[in-house]
Amino acid sequence: MMYVAGSMFRVLPKTNCKECGEANCFAFAAKILQGQQRIENCKPLFTPEYADARETITEVLTAIM
Repeated sequence: MMYVAGSMFRVLPKTNCKECGEANCFAFAAKILQGQQRIENCKPLFTPEYADARETITEVLTAIM
């Protein structure tokens, strides 16, 4: 799980803004993979700047969930 969470973390904006309610982006990545968070809770991910990252994460989650 940690390897997959690390891979997910690499795609996230890594702002550690805590808008999702988690302590940092790595914790958010792990919670996404455990089904305890939704990517919609990452506000920076839904800005135009991170559109490619959002698409990548959506594809990965579709494939593994």
